Amino acid sequence: MTRLRRAALAAAALGTLLTGCVGKLVTVAPQMPEHYADAGPTRGSACGFLLLDLIPIAINDRADRAYAAALHNANAVAVTDTTIADRWYFAVLGTVLCTDLAGQAVRVEQPRSQ
Repeated sequence: MTRLRRAALAAAALGTLLTGCVGKLVTVAPQMPEHYADAGPTRGSACGFLLLDLIPIAINDRADRAYAAALHNANAVAVTDTTIADRWYFAVLGTVLCTDLAGQAVRVEQPRSQ
């Protein structure tokens, strides 16, 4: 194998490894509505799988999916006072990674007429 071919192969392998570790930024605190009410505590959880501890499957958007689950569980528009925890455990062919989100749900409230 020529030196140029080895360098190209190494660059392609490095590029593949680096793109597997990239995730999008997640906004966990959206803009609050003008009139809102506390709707009580809520929770959400999302998991992904790291196949052979090398190939990510539904790993990078866990926090986003956990936040969406918390919104859905409380029928809310936002979650405040959030806490986020990660947990993991081994499976037969890799590792399961989970993100748990908890906080106070916020709902839109109609302004009261005076």
